[in-house]
Amino acid sequence: MAPLLTSRNATLQAVPSTTYREELTFSPADAARYGIRAGDYGILKTTNVIPDVPGREYAVRLMISSAGETRPNVLTVSESFYEQLQFGLGQEWELYRVERYQAIHSLTLEPSVEQERLRRDIEHLRRTMFVGRCLLVAPEQTTADLSLRVAEQAYFNVREMTPSPVGVREPTVFGIEERTEINLFVPYRKGGIDMVIVVDASNSMDLRDYIDRRGERYARIQGARRALETLLERRLYAGSRVSRFALVAFGRNAHVIYPPDRDDMIELTPYEVEAMRREIPNLVRRVDREGTDVAEAMDTAADLLYKSAREDNEKIIVLLSDGAHWVEQQDTGFQIEVRVGHEDAVMFADNLYDEGQIRIHTVAISNEENLRRYEPERYQEDMRRAEGERAWTPNPKMLSEIARRTRAKFFPSPDAEVLNRLFDDLGEGAVFPVL
Repeated sequence: MAPLLTSRNATLQAVPSTTYREELTFSPADAARYGIRAGDYGILKTTNVIPDVPGREYAVRLMISSAGETRPNVLTVSESFYEQLQFGLGQEWELYRVERYQAIHSLTLEPSVEQERLRRDIEHLRRTMFVGRCLLVAPEQTTADLSLRVAEQAYFNVREMTPSPVGVREPTVFGIEERTEINLFVPYRKGGIDMVIVVDASNSMDLRDYIDRRGERYARIQGARRALETLLERRLYAGSRVSRFALVAFGRNAHVIYPPDRDDMIELTPYEVEAMRREIPNLVRRVDREGTDVAEAMDTAADLLYKSAREDNEKIIVLLSDGAHWVEQQDTGFQIEVRVGHEDAVMFADNLYDEGQIRIHTVAISNEENLRRYEPERYQEDMRRAEGERAWTPNPKMLSEIARRTRAKFFPSPDAEVLNRLFDDLGEGAVFPVL
């Protein structure tokens, strides 16, 4: 099917907005030209500037501006939605007409926002946040795959929906209408989570082969810092069960960055989150960067959990790393990072789960293809070494195996949209209507 509009014949322009809504607004002339009626829906497809990486698709509501508010060949979008699209230089998009649309009869949402924030906004939720919104459902997706964003980091998980998205055979837009019955599921806190975030700060993390969703290049350590910022920011909005917290950085050795000058964990409050953010620049200052010992880092994190975790709380480690397990080379006159077999770190993680039920979620920073493309000298240097002695090549396979062995999740990139789901296991609660 041919697109209705593309980036070659129209421009997307962000406009200030107080709410997050997936809407494209046409000028009256363009609406007449393309046969658009206010309240129609479309599918916006964006490309990815990174070769061989698929773009994203969004269900959007099509609107018509008053005369003079929107220029011909320009589609305006809310500022918050435009930021979500994360357009980079040279990125293209296509807008398609909706072939299949279904009105939602009833919808139960689970809020991932703090309860104080929810109470403050509840009177405005129905009209400002929900009515007119839409969900794009692809084949094989279930209710658990769907969410409705309401701000940069805050969103609602879809808990129940009628009609069910199960069985959809082609991309379908489901729309929230005035007559849709909307309910909120408010979770009770059942048990807590004690969590240690562990960040790789070794020399290999200085390589500039981390590519974000906009196609912009950064050092690996910047990618790790961004992921850490996302996790901390998510805690400010999410009704997560995280109770006690600590931050560890590691190279050849591991050091507790937060809480400072202590060997235990702290209660996670908004104040502590802000204090921890101020420590992020110190990640590379307090560790021996000439080497990377993943097992040592996990051991330090596990020791914190054993000392400080509450008896009934779940114990979790989140490991942000390029995935290589390194030690200092002993047979040369200078220090260099040398990879040893990943089995040691994997087996250590396996033991942590078997003995202490510690789950280790892992986040990969970069990959071998990025190293080859963006740091060719380092890549060629590694390729001249034996496989067990390569100093700079990321190892997401090891990170994936650590997560698998500990019944945890592996994230192939520090993407905010994916990491947000790390905090969403919220337990049971009560349902009430949004009138």
